[in-house]
Amino acid sequence: AIAYDPTPGYTATVGAQMKTLLEKAGVKITAYEAVKPGASNYTSTVKKLEATNPDAIYSVVYFPEGGLIAKEMNTSSSKVKCVADYASDDPGFVTTAGKAAAQNCPVVGVPSPGDFPTGGSFDASYQKEFGEGPGTWSSYVYDSVNLLADCVKSAGGFDNTPNADGSTTAQTDGSTALTKCLNETKDWKGVTGSVTIDPANGNRNPATVVLLATDSSGALHVDQDWANAVGAPY
Repeated sequence: AIAYDPTPGYTATVGAQMKTLLEKAGVKITAYEAVKPGASNYTSTVKKLEATNPDAIYSVVYFPEGGLIAKEMNTSSSKVKCVADYASDDPGFVTTAGKAAAQNCPVVGVPSPGDFPTGGSFDASYQKEFGEGPGTWSSYVYDSVNLLADCVKSAGGFDNTPNADGSTTAQTDGSTALTKCLNETKDWKGVTGSVTIDPANGNRNPATVVLLATDSSGALHVDQDWANAVGAPY
């Protein structure tokens, strides 16, 4: 069963994509339920979804709602498994759900900064600079800015492309040296590992999607059982 936030944007789009892709793969979706964000609890939603006898409830909602759904499912007598989507990948998910509930609801997300091979030094430097630990996306933002800076330096700027005559008039088709550099990025090394860009869409390939578990301290980290099973380098 899928619970999703219908607010236009990420959750509405991903919820629909998940339903379509899973059904194409032969997975029966027992229920596809819109969740109104901002409620104080989702007792009725969870009961409605559990009544359809699914193997799992996948919640494509942001972390306040995801945490409350996990909290509700943890108190249920049902054996239905809880899984939260990317949008719930935030420390607030654990805070809202409570540690025990969060530990029973893995999150599909990205590695925490400290999960990367060089993440420990990044984490320490971040804390020294800002007086607090990095957020979920801090290491990705750091790498993104550094990759962009490297390509800006290589291209000689943001907008202009060196022409055959040595001038730097922008090309009419918008194909600048900066775009070319970014599109041709391959095995660029950053805090988050090796980065290769798919020129067809500008996305990182492959995407660093992982399964996260809540540890004894209440922090989200790569689930080691999952990582060992799929051979993920974390």
